[in-house]
Amino acid sequence: MSERLLDFDPLTGIKQYIDTDEMTGVSTIRTSQDVTGIIELNKVHQRQFSNGKDKWGDGYDHRTKVASIPLNIWMDLKKRGVADDPVAMKRWLNDGENAAFRTRPGNV
Repeated sequence: MSERLLDFDPLTGIKQYIDTDEMTGVSTIRTSQDVTGIIELNKVHQRQFSNGKDKWGDGYDHRTKVASIPLNIWMDLKKRGVADDPVAMKRWLNDGENAAFRTRPGNV
């Protein structure tokens, strides 16, 4: 398998690679993004809220930021229809495997 960088966006940190299987000649485009900064900032936001005291909707105009999702993951959610389905999006956000993308403790 050979890998070649096709594109890098320094603003988002998104990289696109082309992976080619030398045995079959089949190529695949792969997208990756370093999400460390987003996750660390989400942890800071999570620590700013005291458990049970800060209610959903306490923010400006009763809106609360609930997540920061890396662009490549957001695009996958859009492609699968999750981002356009409020019930599915809520389920995805409340899934413990996606807790790192939440900006507040508790369930959405």
